[in-house]
Amino acid sequence: MKTQFYFLFLLLFTSSTLAMAKVIRVDNNTGASADYVKLQDAINNANPGDSIYVVGSPKYYDTDERGSVAEIRLNKKVIIIGPGYFLGENENTQFNKQIAKLRYMNIGEGANESIVTGLFFENAITINLERLDGSRGSNEPKNVTITRNFIYYMYIYNGSNLLISQNFSNYRGSAIYLNGSTSGTIIRNNIFISNSSSIYGDYNASLANTVITNNTLNGGIYRINGANIQNNIFITGSISDSRDNNVKNNLFTTTEEAVFPENSTGNDASDNIFSAVQANLFISPEPSIDSHFRLADESPARDQGIEGQDLGAFGGTDPYRLSGLPAIPAIYELTTSGVGTPTEGMSVTIKARSHN
Repeated sequence: MKTQFYFLFLLLFTSSTLAMAKVIRVDNNTGASADYVKLQDAINNANPGDSIYVVGSPKYYDTDERGSVAEIRLNKKVIIIGPGYFLGENENTQFNKQIAKLRYMNIGEGANESIVTGLFFENAITINLERLDGSRGSNEPKNVTITRNFIYYMYIYNGSNLLISQNFSNYRGSAIYLNGSTSGTIIRNNIFISNSSSIYGDYNASLANTVITNNTLNGGIYRINGANIQNNIFITGSISDSRDNNVKNNLFTTTEEAVFPENSTGNDASDNIFSAVQANLFISPEPSIDSHFRLADESPARDQGIEGQDLGAFGGTDPYRLSGLPAIPAIYELTTSGVGTPTEGMSVTIKARSHN
């Protein structure tokens, strides 16, 4: 009942803003009333421009009768919205603390201008990866937005004008792996906690007009060429085997010599901070969830970015949003009198907040 009430609120809100598009609800909770139980069915039957709301659940979405989790394939323009993540760890998030869990999603031909937000991916998001028959779409995905998700890692083979923003990853390998041909990719305001290079370019990758800005990275950048790299915090790592980048107003905890090894040449570097003390950066000396990575009051990353902006994920013009809460109003507290009568009804108090 509580979950139904919450989504009734969302439907009423979005009905005024999406006059022509349809709002589709996906819910695999036992006994739930929804349009679909499986996200793939919702995508397959959606029209371009529809919004798909995925309800938080203790179960993974799109499992078969044996419990195996299928890969979600996105091949049309839709908006997919989940409730966010770290809902129990942070305050004032969602009334329903369940997350919407998936394993894989492949975004392919036809998904231009799609938005994926508020989901928890236990494994990869891939863009234009091979189909099961080994083929790829002839047209690369364009203008796709991946924002405010918990992601294991992303593998991008082809794409143009991709926006990867305000996501959280704690994958032990690279959070973003770039291959094939990409142009106009923007990677901003993410928190990537890695034991390897946070952003990794393949030997054969052809990258053009890449922007990497206002990220908090525990792990460096490897084999990225010709990018704008600015306003980032590098908790660890270097810019290795990378050439002809514009590297400005970043903070590193290592020395300048370590940040730019001999295999990185032609980089235009200025106004960077080196040898910063990691323990002074964030409100928590040993950060783990996203809220721990907010800057301490006396952090050396404050006001050090371009035009005096804060460095890292919580700086810039569109800072990281805690818990990946989607950019719609969310109910974070609901109380009732518990009982109602036909004459007096039932008292309901709602506290909601917009997360634009």
